[in-house]
Amino acid sequence: MQKMALALAALVGLGACDALMQPSEPTHRYVIELDAMGAGAGDAAVMQEQLAATEAVISRRIEIAGGRVHAYTRQTGGRMVLETSGIESAAFAELVGVAAQLAIRPVDESADFLDLESGIAPPGSEVLQSRDGSGPVAVKRIGGINGRHIIFAAAGLDPMTNDPVINISLDEEGGRRFAQLSSQNIGKRFAIVIDDEVVSAPIIREPILGGALQISGGFPYEEAEQLAIMLQAGALPVPVKFLEVEVIE
Repeated sequence: MQKMALALAALVGLGACDALMQPSEPTHRYVIELDAMGAGAGDAAVMQEQLAATEAVISRRIEIAGGRVHAYTRQTGGRMVLETSGIESAAFAELVGVAAQLAIRPVDESADFLDLESGIAPPGSEVLQSRDGSGPVAVKRIGGINGRHIIFAAAGLDPMTNDPVINISLDEEGGRRFAQLSSQNIGKRFAIVIDDEVVSAPIIREPILGGALQISGGFPYEEAEQLAIMLQAGALPVPVKFLEVEVIE
């Protein structure tokens, strides 16, 4: 028994040593710059506000994706330095390279097809392109809701088609506005718009209550996961670009 206990203790000790010897995740340092015009070029106070808002959104996206932010430093001229781990640089670029501005807006059914092809929309509407390349869509500028009402977003599979979708839950105000929007537009289309691109434009068959909706856009599951992370974390206040990236041992 004593020999067995010693053997077990030795195995436990070896396991602990192996755990200690496992290589730690590399830390990446990124230098990022905000779009100067979008961040209020020349106004230091506005620039600092946009840097703080961008930091918050990027941090949420990284954390939701399973990574960690170790350090964040604001610099002059709309630049920031982040040190993160748990996410490869390619994945980080995908998470941060998209603004993910969501809008749910009524489709303007009065638009003429030939006008749309020429980029002309009826007054009060604008022409946006479809994500799937099916052609332009006229969407109304007012009367919809935006992504600030999202409290939860996750990728999933449509139980009927097994296609990847994004399931979204809205806050109380967003749910109420979406219920009103859907109730007033039975039989009409509304556009799901992400970064000025129409992802889908389904017909409203019945009032949509409870603040839950589903986005389908023919995207692969991995892209649905990425979009869900961005939508839940919130949209970037202004575009950003990468200047430098390095791995810190």
